[in-house]
Amino acid sequence: MSTKPKNFQAMPVTFWAFINAVTQEAATNILQESPELLSEQVLRQLDLMINDARVRGYDKFAQSFEQRRALLQNGEPSPTDSQTIAPSESNPAQQPEVKVAISPREQHFVALKSKYQVSDYPDSSPTSPLYFLLRKIDLGLELIELELDWLKQPELQQLHRQLLDLQAPRQTAITELTTEFANLKSKYDAQSSSVISWEKTPFYLMLYKLDSGTQLTDSELKWLRDNRFFQTIAFSQKIRYFARLKAKYKATQHPNSSLSSHLYPILKALETNKRLNETEVNWLKCHKLVDTLAIFQQQESVLEAQFAKLKAKYQATQHPESSVSSPLYQILQNFEADKPLSESELNWLTEHQLTETFGLAQEIKPKRHFAELKRQYQATQSEESSPKSHLYKVLKRLDSDNVLTESDINFLKKRKLTETMAIAVKKYAASLKSKAASASTLLSKAEIDWLK
Repeated sequence: MSTKPKNFQAMPVTFWAFINAVTQEAATNILQESPELLSEQVLRQLDLMINDARVRGYDKFAQSFEQRRALLQNGEPSPTDSQTIAPSESNPAQQPEVKVAISPREQHFVALKSKYQVSDYPDSSPTSPLYFLLRKIDLGLELIELELDWLKQPELQQLHRQLLDLQAPRQTAITELTTEFANLKSKYDAQSSSVISWEKTPFYLMLYKLDSGTQLTDSELKWLRDNRFFQTIAFSQKIRYFARLKAKYKATQHPNSSLSSHLYPILKALETNKRLNETEVNWLKCHKLVDTLAIFQQQESVLEAQFAKLKAKYQATQHPESSVSSPLYQILQNFEADKPLSESELNWLTEHQLTETFGLAQEIKPKRHFAELKRQYQATQSEESSPKSHLYKVLKRLDSDNVLTESDINFLKKRKLTETMAIAVKKYAASLKSKAASASTLLSKAEIDWLK
């Protein structure tokens, strides 16, 4: 019965006949009659079989082949189960040993064939195209269409199908990564005139770090500057700012450091002393940011104290609400900033019977006009700001091209508003000259004398 294992069916038939023969008593005659079978090529083939058997885990076969190889090198047939054949006279034990070593490339090829289950492929030479393709597959490189076609031969069809099954989802994943990279570039305003492939640039990792709220290293920021991604650097600076705010307002335990986090606008509002709305307060409670919430409540206390002062200043103390969520707080803030109130705000004051506050609101517009005239006619050194001031009347008269009276001039002199006086004189002279140039209008004697 043949001793050939089924895993080695691809070996040459003559070689298997020889291997089987050396286990029989007739081996002595074969060695005597055909010594050429002990050629270097046969020994090399046996070495490949030994290595292949060890890779596959067939240690008994490997040991058997090693014993036979040693006997063959010494010119002896292999022993059978019942007897040991003595060396023949034609091949004495003293015959010089033929040493044939398997190369590292051959060993690697055998290992790859075993790994990818193509050991039945007959060609074991490192010059085989299969060795090149297996190395490429082992490195995770994608095969091109021509290479896949080469694998369609019968002995390699299973490998061909496996590669097709692997490369299809891999191509899908590559497409997804490419799309993600494009979306991140757009999100972080990272457009560039040069074409950047995500497979060959550190930029992809940087964008992912930005998207997760991770700060970039100095070397990464330098890379961005060198490649002129200034908008991306600006996003990185915002992330650093967010990190500082989290530390300042004791919110570092919150894991999300992305700029898209709800925490970012909340902390920015706290930084600028803006009041949080109910939704934002509930968000802090839901995420158990108790220290941040305590800081907000402390700020609320300060704002409520400010609200009380504004109510007293603008005669609205009769209004019962003390929370800064009241519309009155924003109205009084507008008062404080000399901003005109909207119609809806004026109606709110009327509806809540805040008549004194409403009256003050009516003065805002002339007050703002007074301030503008003071700037226009260089009278800002005057501390007067009430629209009831005589200075406001003088400046309005000057702005309407009316001649200032002697008392108006004296009023300006007493307050040392010399620049305002100079503007008034210059403006009046220009008015008279324009009047004199007109054929339809005659100057009075007083006007002519003034021009002289």
